[in-house]
Amino acid sequence: MTSRDRDKHDDLVDDLEATSADVADDAEQLTEIEHQKEALAPKEPGAVDALATKAEELARRILLKTQMEKHLADELSDRGGRQ
Repeated sequence: MTSRDRDKHDDLVDDLEATSADVADDAEQLTEIEHQKEALAPKEPGAVDALATKAEELARRILLKTQMEKHLADELSDRGGRQ
């Protein structure tokens, strides 16, 4: 493996780790929002709706990031055969 290949591999690993950490952070925030919604429902439907909107946005972000994780993992796997 050339130095350039090693650098690309290391960059992919770093990107995968950072993306994974972001997903975990977002999932933690999503869990917190769900707990907040449980505590409010049904006494404050407006607040629950606002929290639900935040939860939806986080869920979309998680989906995009997990798709990126898959792409990075696939690229690492493809490069693994060439090491």
